[in-house]
Amino acid sequence: MSKQTIIISITAGVALCFLLASLFVSYQQNQLALMLQVNIAEQEKTLIAISEITDRNGADAIAEAIIRDCSSSNRNRFESLLNDLGTLDVTQLVEVESLFDACASFFAERKAIMVSRLEREYQIYTDYIALYALVDKSDARQAYPLEDWSEIVTLEKQRRDLLTEQVAIQGSIISALQSGTPNQNEFEANLVRASQISQAAASLNSSIDDVRQRLNNI
Repeated sequence: MSKQTIIISITAGVALCFLLASLFVSYQQNQLALMLQVNIAEQEKTLIAISEITDRNGADAIAEAIIRDCSSSNRNRFESLLNDLGTLDVTQLVEVESLFDACASFFAERKAIMVSRLEREYQIYTDYIALYALVDKSDARQAYPLEDWSEIVTLEKQRRDLLTEQVAIQGSIISALQSGTPNQNEFEANLVRASQISQAAASLNSSIDDVRQRLNNI
């Protein structure tokens, strides 16, 4: 075999190895891209499920295991007293204050956990899409509704903060009423803020519904 033939054979062999390696890498990338597409689709399902529960101020099994409500009888009594807060006598004010610590923060704390869950699942979603963009060499962010999901997370965080503030204001109003001589300016400011919170929460609910409708139309 001539030297030239040997060189040609070696060159052809090297080229074949590069071709096979390139085909293998391409195959692996395609497989990884397909796997990430599946993961993204599954993560979207998780996001939808968590967001629906969060939207209705509910809780999944994890949140239910962490946050426990007061007894149903205490819950009903607390809500009844809270609704009639402005007309309660001294005995009833003592009663509602005693129930406050056990019952008042339940919904706000449960909301906080669900919003944290939603935010975490959204972060996983964005991580999958970022990896997919690297593998697919495309602008994957344009193919998925990242901005809509980000907006839902932001709006739910605002709603969580309003619920937390609402509990604090309820506590201040109860304490002021029980004192018998509330600071009138502070008391009225709390009442105004409580009304503002209710209006802001209603507006956020409407905004979240609008974004969810956009997602459903995709």
